[in-house]
Amino acid sequence: MRILYIHAYALDNGMANCVQVLSMCKEFSKDHDVYLLSPQSEKNESEIKVFLEKNFDFPITINLLFFNKVVKNRRLSQLITYFSLNSFIEKIKPDFCFVRNSSYLRACINSKTPTFYESHNNILHPRFKLFDLFLRKMLIFSSKSSYLIKLISISNTLKDYWISQDVPKTKTLDLHSGFNTSEYENYLSKSEARILTSLPIDTKIALYTGSLSEDRKIENILFLANQNKDILFLVIGGSCLCFSERTYYGWNIIW
Repeated sequence: MRILYIHAYALDNGMANCVQVLSMCKEFSKDHDVYLLSPQSEKNESEIKVFLEKNFDFPITINLLFFNKVVKNRRLSQLITYFSLNSFIEKIKPDFCFVRNSSYLRACINSKTPTFYESHNNILHPRFKLFDLFLRKMLIFSSKSSYLIKLISISNTLKDYWISQDVPKTKTLDLHSGFNTSEYENYLSKSEARILTSLPIDTKIALYTGSLSEDRKIENILFLANQNKDILFLVIGGSCLCFSERTYYGWNIIW
């Protein structure tokens, strides 16, 4: 079976969504032919493959395809990508598509390809309410198509929201974030893990992992760190941090 996984971000962007997509494609590739389509980054195709193999043990059997990086503006780039999707679908002729971006969903539906859509939020555009409303209306409209197999939500609450918005209940499925259980069969004890990472054995630790972009409200963690000097706050994440080290110098935080 051929699977076309369409991703809206460059594969070396350092964000959690990239790790999730790569993990899913690795699992799909165990039983199916996987084509991963994503925007072109600053690296060329060979450099991307080396990066993925080195950092993610990414199977070379997965076919990497790239949109031409036409413009730097991500929203405009996605719009251009929308109109080029059909050529990729016609070339690959997948048995089904898997998308996480609502802008691409309609193109897959229009191509009459069975499609799975993974929903991470009920807000599809955080900045412009009218565009967000348009995208949600299009998503709900697409859910009525026989070519949308499932709308997969990452929580039961999110699934219930889409049902309340008139997405057919039979089309919905909630799947919480998964992980590879084999990687945790031989786990480290708390003391062993702290010794390995050079962290204090007896100190209480508050840990955040994820994106460090502005919309994650990292300043709330910094506020809590300032109010709880007896706790070691660890902030681990990708993308740009929107605060200077000097601003929070002396706080009990490890970046």
